[in-house]
Amino acid sequence: MRDLQRPAASFAVWLLLAVSWVASVDAAVRIRPDQGVTFEQVDFSSFPQGSATSDHMVIRADPALLAATTGIRRGYINIDCDAGWIVRNLLIDLSDAFVVAAFSRAGIDQLFRVTLFSAFVEISPEPLLTFSRPERDVFPVGPVVYNARGIGDGEPTTPPLRHDAEQTFTADGENYSVMLPNISNIEAADNQCFPASIANSLQYLEDRYNIVVPHDNVPGLNGDNSLVGRLDALSGRMATSRASGQGISFLPMMAGKGLYLDQSGLTDSLVHRHQGMVDGGDVSTPGLTSTDDGEQVTFEWICDQIKAQNDVELSFSYEDAAGNMIGGHAVRVVGCGKLKGVPWIKYAHDMTQANPEGGDDAGTVVQRSFLRDTDNDGRLNLEASNVELLFAVSESVTDEIRSGPQAPPQTSREAVTNGANFGPALSPGAITTIFGDFDRLPETNEPRLTAEDADQNSGLPTEIAGASVTIDGVPAPLFFSGPGQINFQIPYEIKPGEASVVVTIGGASSAVYSMEIGPTAPGLFLLPPSIAGQGRAIIQYQDLSLNTPENPATVGQVVVVYLTGLGEVDNPVPTGQPALASPLSLPVAASSATIGGQEAEVQFLGLTPGFVGLAQANLRIPNLPAGDHLMVITIGDLASNEALVAVAP
Repeated sequence: MRDLQRPAASFAVWLLLAVSWVASVDAAVRIRPDQGVTFEQVDFSSFPQGSATSDHMVIRADPALLAATTGIRRGYINIDCDAGWIVRNLLIDLSDAFVVAAFSRAGIDQLFRVTLFSAFVEISPEPLLTFSRPERDVFPVGPVVYNARGIGDGEPTTPPLRHDAEQTFTADGENYSVMLPNISNIEAADNQCFPASIANSLQYLEDRYNIVVPHDNVPGLNGDNSLVGRLDALSGRMATSRASGQGISFLPMMAGKGLYLDQSGLTDSLVHRHQGMVDGGDVSTPGLTSTDDGEQVTFEWICDQIKAQNDVELSFSYEDAAGNMIGGHAVRVVGCGKLKGVPWIKYAHDMTQANPEGGDDAGTVVQRSFLRDTDNDGRLNLEASNVELLFAVSESVTDEIRSGPQAPPQTSREAVTNGANFGPALSPGAITTIFGDFDRLPETNEPRLTAEDADQNSGLPTEIAGASVTIDGVPAPLFFSGPGQINFQIPYEIKPGEASVVVTIGGASSAVYSMEIGPTAPGLFLLPPSIAGQGRAIIQYQDLSLNTPENPATVGQVVVVYLTGLGEVDNPVPTGQPALASPLSLPVAASSATIGGQEAEVQFLGLTPGFVGLAQANLRIPNLPAGDHLMVITIGDLASNEALVAVAP
């Protein structure tokens, strides 16, 4: 092997233009009782035709306890019982406090209180497509009251249904998630769900954008000085106590919300849009104008609002056997995504409004439900055919506030790119760039890349100028931070699969975006176009000069090409630390290279000693005619971007 050729320290600028951790687990893990999943039998006694001993069940998943007992920080829960796989691919991660899913058809006799439930429960790092019928454990069952409602003037006579199992996942289906930060969720009084969803939304916008909401988001009622109490009063929602109140319909609630915004001086700070069952298109009341975006609520619209870090208040109906609306419920949407092609939303609400058994201090949950048109009437259902999406309201701040000095970082899933070629391929250890509006960051910071930049004990910093990035909760080492982009290394602790990324600047966090991490992600660094035109690889010679049309390589010459995204290496390097010259670190995956379509001899391919996240390939130029030729390096199953190499006559 020839001696390694290293780039000059100043070369890092060109390259960069272009906590606790729970060990990752590759296979599904069986969950036993007391390991983070519990079951409750639903009490529908507050519905006129409900029963205290229904055949509905609720599963609660505790992500922190699951991570501690299984080693999986982010995964998918599946549950099998006598009725089949009644929960499939329930996504949980450590950004949640509790995740709740509800289901029926669980084979429970409605006439008896159930104290034990036979089920097989497992959590897998990746969503499953097929489900076997394994041996089961016996889980204890507790009671839980479900009386979530408050949309419409009538009282729902029958309880809502939930069917969480009848989903068709496809192997190549789209897989992503977006979650809003700052989840607020107050205890709602009886039938107070609509005012509570608005109060939670306003709290989110206050936390996120520093608008001033003059009343506190605490449990309250018509007549008091709480935020939800003021919304009760201004919308005309009647309530004699927190345990007894009426529901309210869309237009009076919007009118009450508009009055509150007007009285609080917030009208000019907020922007509203809506979809769904609203007569007359646009809604205009004193203090509020909402633009109509369509007759039916669509998943794409909801998720676009969440991706834009807007808030969404969603209302859905409860229907009788004939399809007539008999009431409904309002929630605040806090996340959305697709799971192997199946769309889902995550929403915050009070499942047990004015809970008669647990007192008025329990029942607030974050719940995940798939969306599909189960009854084929053109309107999306929240899994069950008698629960349909009615209308959704997006509440956001003006562009002036969104881009103001106190605005939180704004980015997107698509903005997370390979730091070499700005493509979508990412892998553990790779240099990565995330683009966005990070206006609170200073214009210039010295890029970091070398051993001289890394502290001998802790490596590269995980914060620069108040900016930080976490991947699945693990702080990422930073190379650079600026108003338009942040460059970081994906921690080696993050294993291939879906992971969550969060940008935090000055204590304010972006939304939580999912990104796909692959085993490898070879990306070739390119020269700035001002040096030698577009699309040229960064290639050095022994004398550290660059390959350009004016300084081409000769046939048989060994050149050094720079890249990132090797994935796992045989001699691991700690995250954020520079690679060593001895021992060298080579990719575990097989590798090869071509130039001009011909195989190029790879004399060395591995991490560049003295640099963080940077790799190099020492390649021999094959027998090619003079001119520019495209080079590709393949590691594992993934090929890099194409880049030009100049070859001499």
